[in-house]
Amino acid sequence: MKKLLVIAMVAFISQIFTANTFAQDVKKVEIKAKSVEKTRGQNPHIKAQMPTTDENPQQDPALDQQKTRGKKDCSINVVNNTGFMVEVYVDGVSKGVVDAWAETTVKARTGYKTIYAITTGQTKEWFADGDCNGTYSFVLLAGGDKDK
Repeated sequence: MKKLLVIAMVAFISQIFTANTFAQDVKKVEIKAKSVEKTRGQNPHIKAQMPTTDENPQQDPALDQQKTRGKKDCSINVVNNTGFMVEVYVDGVSKGVVDAWAETTVKARTGYKTIYAITTGQTKEWFADGDCNGTYSFVLLAGGDKDK
């Protein structure tokens, strides 16, 4: 009888924690593309391009977590609903490329304020604000121009 009671309690407690995990609403943000101005010089939304060498590897994220107590990792879902390959930046730092008509999830280790995306040909761009107070899904839309 005690085993049955313990099993029932464990099952009940696990349901409570599972319910809290799935209770977070995903904030879906649809962003329409804007044309990139060709003569504007350095892009103010980009602070660090994707690395092209292995000279400066990143340190272990677990070490960063120890230094930034109270802050948490954020998962940012990026849905590319266009025919373009898109490079994604979080707070100006490159997080990778999303293929056309695909989606990916990127991490922001200590929270974030902005997300920026630009086509690999640098003709279209998307920009939005965000935070770690929820789960975001940014949906990139073509805007006024047709995809190729």
